[in-house]
Amino acid sequence: MNYIFCQNWKNTDGNHAGMKHMCQLLKENYPGKYELIIFPDNKNLFVSSSNKYFRFFKAYIFDRIWIPLYHLLITFFVLIKIRNEDSVILLEYLLPTYSQLGIAKTFKLFKPKVKRIALAHLTPLSLQSFFS
Repeated sequence: MNYIFCQNWKNTDGNHAGMKHMCQLLKENYPGKYELIIFPDNKNLFVSSSNKYFRFFKAYIFDRIWIPLYHLLITFFVLIKIRNEDSVILLEYLLPTYSQLGIAKTFKLFKPKVKRIALAHLTPLSLQSFFS
């Protein structure tokens, strides 16, 4: 089984341009081969506030605490059912906000024989600005 960790984006939700759509097509065409884990893009719901300082604080909590904990929780649910011959596919591996690096490290620690595949799904400009 291939477990695909996909980030849903509001700007591509519900259309054929997003990675989520591609993942859903893989699952539909190969139902016994792929399992989807889709993370929602709900930062705007959590961070909304009229006070800019409170909004900044909430954004910091969301990015630094909520997202890593949420990813860790979902990862542990997948760890329970994954087998050593399965694969994990991470589609937003290098993205700073919704980074899946923690997911890769967790699988490396607890299931080192599970194959981990990561896609750096960033534009060239983003790669240049985030990494030297």
